[in-house]
Amino acid sequence: MQCWEYGRFVAGATTRRWSDGAHVKIVKQLEKMRSVAGYTDSLYDVQVGGETKTLWGGELANAIYPLSDGRVFLARVVGTGTGKLRRVEARLHTGSNTLRFPTIEVQETARFGYSLGVLASGGQGLAGVERLFRLKFTYEACDYPNGEVLLLQRGSQLILGPRALSSSNEVGSQTYKLLFPRDPGGRPDQIRELATVTERNENGKILRQKTTITTYRWTGSRVIK
Repeated sequence: MQCWEYGRFVAGATTRRWSDGAHVKIVKQLEKMRSVAGYTDSLYDVQVGGETKTLWGGELANAIYPLSDGRVFLARVVGTGTGKLRRVEARLHTGSNTLRFPTIEVQETARFGYSLGVLASGGQGLAGVERLFRLKFTYEACDYPNGEVLLLQRGSQLILGPRALSSSNEVGSQTYKLLFPRDPGGRPDQIRELATVTERNENGKILRQKTTITTYRWTGSRVIK
């Protein structure tokens, strides 16, 4: 998994250009900023295709996952959503074609930027699903939610799946585990989220703990709660 904090590309880092998936190497971050659709990021001097160019950070992928067949999964932040949500785009470059996922909205704060990363796997037993992408959002601090959005690929169809959140502080935590059909305890064509809420006293002793299961059903074309 490769991941960066939004807008924090450092000299020497490598990423991909959003428009065509081309390899990009960061030369330096410039002082000049630009805002597009509510998203503000720096300008960067970069090397791409053997040339030195200046690109806005919003033109660069914030998370990358190259696949063994030559395709590459990219995700980037594109602007503000509704309320305190942040809009994120994801796409799968397949040679001359680009497959686009539905736009994703994730919780964001005005003060902190989350790290954005992605993990990929096979379909995990979901009928017809070629690949799963788990888009993860991380900020390691008390009371700030961490989580992921699940994205499914079925041929040329890209489907937005369930999302899950976790958080913790000195008095408790909320954690989750996703179960797929191939996992122990998994069921055919279901994604099961096991969410556990734990309450602790000031000494760290567990007072209460409760696990609930949310089931998402895969119909072959979409995910239904």
